[in-house]
Amino acid sequence: MAWSGTNASPDDEWIELYNTRPWDVNLTGWRLTNSTGSVDILLNDTISANGFLLLERGSDQTVSDIPADATYFGALADVNDFLRLRKPDGTIVDTANANGGAWSAGGGANNASMERYLNGSVAAPDNDFGWLTNSGILRNGLDAAGNPIYGTPGSGNYSFIVT
Repeated sequence: MAWSGTNASPDDEWIELYNTRPWDVNLTGWRLTNSTGSVDILLNDTISANGFLLLERGSDQTVSDIPADATYFGALADVNDFLRLRKPDGTIVDTANANGGAWSAGGGANNASMERYLNGSVAAPDNDFGWLTNSGILRNGLDAAGNPIYGTPGSGNYSFIVT
């Protein structure tokens, strides 16, 4: 996820969901929300087995060369924010930065993405050690101004090669 935006604009945030399962997951009725309620995304998509869902803030030009699966409105705060993914019944399925303090990774001079460690099909816990900042070794996508993104929107994270 690019909570700090991209080099084109701090408003150009994107969020990626990854399905670690070997089967499709229907997200109809699921919600992705942040702590302030400024981000409240009602999902109506299916993530294919071991696939990705790319959500871009504002328009499909946030990541200019990769089609968004959906767009959303509302900003993530640079500190004291978190994301929660909930099923239609309210059950929390996953979180990012659940402690609500400073984001565990990402940001910096390159507006690098915050990426979750993954060991095979098991995602690391949501804590300060479960995330890393994309180093630029593995990246894809261009921002709205055509700059390379320090992240891997819509594809395997940098953490896939370091774990």
